[in-house]
Amino acid sequence: MSGISMTIDNQKQDKRSNRTWKLAAGWLLFALGVVGIVLPVLPTTIFWIGAVWFWSRSSPHLTERILSHPRFGRPVLLFLERGEIARQGKLMATGGMGLGFLLLQLVAKPAWPTNLSVSLTLILVATWLWFRPEPSNEASTPLAETDSNPSLPIAGKTSVKTEAGTTSD
Repeated sequence: MSGISMTIDNQKQDKRSNRTWKLAAGWLLFALGVVGIVLPVLPTTIFWIGAVWFWSRSSPHLTERILSHPRFGRPVLLFLERGEIARQGKLMATGGMGLGFLLLQLVAKPAWPTNLSVSLTLILVATWLWFRPEPSNEASTPLAETDSNPSLPIAGKTSVKTEAGTTSD
C-alpha cells in the first residue's frame, strides 16, 4: 500500500471515530434531556442544545428531529439562532437551580466551601440567563408562518433548514 493511500485511510478512520464520539455525546445529552422532562431539577432544553451541537457535526437528521419537536424544538432553535431564552424558560431554570440547591442542603449538608462555590456558580449562571434576550412577538410566530424560513448555521455547513427533512451541506 502506498503512503498516500495509507494517509487517506487514516484520515477516513479519524473522521469515522470523530463522528462516532460526537454521535455518542449527542445521545448522552439527549438522554439527560429526556430524564429532565420528568425530573424538575434537571433541565431538558440545555441538554438538547448540546445534543444538537454534537449531532450537527455527526448526524444532521437527528438535529432535525430535535428542532422539529413540538415542545422543545422552538426553544432550542431560538437559542441557537438568536441566543434568546423565553421568560418561562428563565423562570423554570432559575426555579430548578433553587430547588436543586435546596435539595443539596437537605440531603448532603455540604461544608461551607462547597456551599460557597455552588452558590456562586448558580448566581453566575442565573445572572447570565436573565441577561439573555427574550424572543420578540415576531419570534413567537410558528416557523412555517414566517416569510423566510430561518436556517441554522452549524458545523461549517451552509445551513440546517427548520422544515422537516431538508438539510443542506
